[in-house]
Amino acid sequence: MSKFNNVYSVSVDVDQYLLLQTTVLDQILDKENDSIYVFDGVSKKDTWKKQSVEWMIISNDENDGLTEPDIAGWGSTMFAVPENIADTLKKQLNDCCEFLPIRLNEQTWFALHIIGKQNAMDPELTIINMRNGRPSRTRKFKQLVLKKSEIKVNGPFRVDGAGLTTYCTDEKGGFYDTVKKQGLLGLVFSKVTLS
Repeated sequence: MSKFNNVYSVSVDVDQYLLLQTTVLDQILDKENDSIYVFDGVSKKDTWKKQSVEWMIISNDENDGLTEPDIAGWGSTMFAVPENIADTLKKQLNDCCEFLPIRLNEQTWFALHIIGKQNAMDPELTIINMRNGRPSRTRKFKQLVLKKSEIKVNGPFRVDGAGLTTYCTDEKGGFYDTVKKQGLLGLVFSKVTLS
């Protein structure tokens, strides 16, 4: 069993750092070849074709002051890192992540594809955010509570029933610990309630 005190939801700091997007050419080729990837926790390593990405430029005003992060957001659910950071993270995360190669300006980066899920949601204490009689699509939970005893990994993970949000523990040598010790920029860690 993992030894940790806290669990965090992990998101990208979009107010300070640039995001990645698939290049237009790769988007067209993927659509034509019907090979658009869905990052759903099922292994992609055997079918993966290296993608080309670029920094997302919205407008000069909106990107003014944004810098390149150490860990970037790619799309709405993926994180990506340059090769040197991937080498550091692989030591801790090989059991829970696939490092899928992508290309950014002729440099090799890696997408962190989180595989597997934890069945850790506490249904008795979690409060669903209802809108018009259905769970909200934009903010599913008023309060999400995870069962500490059900979390078995020290790397990034997803939770059954909690959508595509990424979580991690503060276990020594894990994802959160490594990011903090290495001073890697680009992510926001928000503490989650545990039972």
